[in-house]
Amino acid sequence: MISRVVLLAATTLWAGLAYAQAPGVEDLTEQWEAAYNNADASILAALYAEDAELHVPEGLIVGQEAIHAYWALDMGRDSPVTVLTVSRSERQEAVLVAEGNYRVLDRVSGDSLATGHFAHLWALVDGQWRLKRDACVNERFQSASTTKLR
Repeated sequence: MISRVVLLAATTLWAGLAYAQAPGVEDLTEQWEAAYNNADASILAALYAEDAELHVPEGLIVGQEAIHAYWALDMGRDSPVTVLTVSRSERQEAVLVAEGNYRVLDRVSGDSLATGHFAHLWALVDGQWRLKRDACVNERFQSASTTKLR
């Protein structure tokens, strides 16, 4: 009986730790979503560091200007809405890492256009949080890549 109580307490503690978010990650995620969902490539690009890297299924995009151009083109395709769900985050002084899932939805119908996983590496740059590395893996692209390897 005691071992069950200890196991339950340990499991509950672990679950609490596993879902705890690093301070500030919710605000940063909301800023990213708001800029994207308002189709404001300039505000979105301003969240990235000058030397940031954006890893997308199409390839690697480096630098704030190139990232601005990429997101402006992406937003212009169908004017989608993106929802980020952070599943794990950690912060150590001036670095914050967040990872989770994303969904891209049609703005009008709400139909799913894409789903996948993302990882954000934020760093304090001149007192402001900036995205240094942004990586996303589209589940459709990942499935196609996995299939090719088999």
